[in-house]
Amino acid sequence: MPRGDDAQLNAAKRSYKDSVAEGNRQEEARWANVIGDILKNRGEYVEALKWLRIDYEVSVKYLPEKQLLPTCQSLGEVYLRLEFFKDALIYQVTSFVSFNRFFIILLLDCRRPQVKRKKTEVLKHEYFVFLLKELEELKSTKTCAM
Repeated sequence: MPRGDDAQLNAAKRSYKDSVAEGNRQEEARWANVIGDILKNRGEYVEALKWLRIDYEVSVKYLPEKQLLPTCQSLGEVYLRLEFFKDALIYQVTSFVSFNRFFIILLLDCRRPQVKRKKTEVLKHEYFVFLLKELEELKSTKTCAM
């Protein structure tokens, strides 16, 4: 492990502790996610899950729902790498629901309800198909690192 990674991880942990001390929930979740991402990139998936779960718990309790999208994507990716496909799918579907709600809000500007409904259904279907294909590809090729 390169020395720069240690410094980056230590700095992120200090920032996390500072945000907890300040009671800044958004920064607390963000830094927990950053730490989880650093660990995930190192291949330390179990330790990454610990930090990503902290991010998830803080985000669910204290932050707007739109904050869950990156959290769920990160959790889903780590579960995929651990080959826990059922757990990965749960978080990717949660990510999909957040993604879908985001697009519904964007589509509220459409003047005709049938256009809004049609676009939303197409987006939901395309994103869900994309997630299923991605999961199947990873499962079949076994590219997930252990």
